[in-house]
Amino acid sequence: MPLKILADESVDLRMVRDLISKGFEVISVLKDYQGIQDKEVLELAKRHDALLLTEDSDFGEWVFTHKEM
Repeated sequence: MPLKILADESVDLRMVRDLISKGFEVISVLKDYQGIQDKEVLELAKRHDALLLTEDSDFGEWVFTHKEM
């Protein structure tokens, strides 16, 4: 199964395009789901069985404090 990546809004679209050009399947929150809440981003990553790529440290709180993921 190929690796899927969910790129959060904080990930520059140039990086998304570069990953796609290297053969990765990338879902871009900035491009396709702009403005959704962090909890929705996590749910989207789970739904697509995707690795979450982000520069937003708030996700650490969700994962470790709220036991999300």
